[in-house]
Amino acid sequence: MGVLTLSFGWFAQAIDGCSDVRCLARAAADGTQYVKDDDLEKFAENLARAGFFAEARAAVERINPAGPRADFYRNFATDAIILREIAAASWKQPEAIADLSSMAALSGNRQATSSFWVLCEHILNGSRLSSLNLDVTKLLSPKLQRRGPNATLQEILSVRWPAFIEVLPRQQQGFDWNKLAQIWLKMGNSKAAADAAERAEISGAYDFKSRNLVYDYTGQIWLSMGRLDRALAAARRESSSSGAAGMMIKVAESLIAAGSKEEALALLGEARTNVRKERSSGWRANIFRRILAVRLSAGDGPGAGEIADEMLAIAKEATLFPADSLADAAAAYNDIGDRQRAIDVLQKAVDLLPDAHRVIGFSLSVGPVTGSTLGVADSIRSKIAVELYRAGDRAKFETLLGQMSPWHKGHTWMRIHDETRIHRESGPSNEEVLQALTPVLQIIFLNNLAGEGLLDADIDRAKQLVDRALASSDTAGDNVGPIIDTALVALAGEFTEKISEALNKAEIAAKKIEDPGRRAFQLALVAASKLELLGH
Repeated sequence: MGVLTLSFGWFAQAIDGCSDVRCLARAAADGTQYVKDDDLEKFAENLARAGFFAEARAAVERINPAGPRADFYRNFATDAIILREIAAASWKQPEAIADLSSMAALSGNRQATSSFWVLCEHILNGSRLSSLNLDVTKLLSPKLQRRGPNATLQEILSVRWPAFIEVLPRQQQGFDWNKLAQIWLKMGNSKAAADAAERAEISGAYDFKSRNLVYDYTGQIWLSMGRLDRALAAARRESSSSGAAGMMIKVAESLIAAGSKEEALALLGEARTNVRKERSSGWRANIFRRILAVRLSAGDGPGAGEIADEMLAIAKEATLFPADSLADAAAAYNDIGDRQRAIDVLQKAVDLLPDAHRVIGFSLSVGPVTGSTLGVADSIRSKIAVELYRAGDRAKFETLLGQMSPWHKGHTWMRIHDETRIHRESGPSNEEVLQALTPVLQIIFLNNLAGEGLLDADIDRAKQLVDRALASSDTAGDNVGPIIDTALVALAGEFTEKISEALNKAEIAAKKIEDPGRRAFQLALVAASKLELLGH
């Protein structure tokens, strides 16, 4: 044990002056033997992202063959390494077509067509997307996309992938024509995307129940191109009622933006009819609330009120967690400004919170279900607390907050911030939220606040918040992920010097980790992020 401790101490000293990608990746690879078996798949992929392909394969070989899903993890990691190695080669000589022969070694876990899609994503995207909120991710995505000609990408999109699709059974082709359309759209080639979407709809995409799912996918392609007529036509032919309603809502939003309010309201009525066909009360409540929001944006208060009443009726149906459904209904009443009705519904929800110990159901995956299963009671309690805050009942809000775990308590405050911002309501100050958060959650919250600043085109505020996130990282321990997310926010805001600063702080945090396996894992992640965001 003494020798082991000394060797770890020497290793920590050896990496103190190690900051470039190759040095960090080498240090990570040197710790492969200490990485936990469950982490080896992701660890291997991070080494591949850092360009250490041989070391990544060596890490895969360490996955315990006797593990419950060993073959799956080995094959998945090996496939990821193959595809990332081709993607890296495609940019080393972008004017030449990279050797694609290694794709023949892909396992049965990936069909060749879906592998083409993943490979194109790797070639196009300079880094994997983060855990930042969806709106910030949309802002970030174009900044992560590699630009410039790439012969390998063109060969795949124009020759290899279409040829492979055409030999598939006709009823299966639609899935992959749609994926091809997605890539063309990401590259800004609307004509090629439209052609691929047309071919998808012509061939169809049938599942094992002989349902044609193609319109579930192509509707989004048409909507992204502003082809509202085609998006609506696809929505009306979707296989699922909830999917059809979701697309109709998106089209209605576009119609309202274009000034066609009456047409949009009629379409929302059609969407509402589709939602009623959905069996899951949770799905119905979720989509009804989206319809309510769009009706409010169109100035249809009475119509929004009808939706809230229907959500309350749904909440009264028999369900495993009635408190959750009632919280959804209360949220709808808060959305339309009926605070007292929301409070009345929330009181019923509190009374029906699942008991932590009483068995209320059974799941094949987790066995007996109680209120403590997977933290479900705290999750519902958090949802109720958010709506109590919005409704103005701070006493009951504080009571529920005091019953939560620290993790749920922090996320409750962040959800309150999000909900009050979305609905333009009076909410807690940013400082009040920050005081309620753990150091790691503070960085996550500050990252999202900076993202909001970018979305609001308030660049100075965004930069100040990035600075605060970086300062907070000094007290966040060895949690590297949120600091890398700070680098991604800095990239979105084009704060070049802050990208380097954030990644350097992530590197310092990783080096401080005492557990050699965790340290190796995080060093690989930092090395990969440095290569992708800085190129060195």
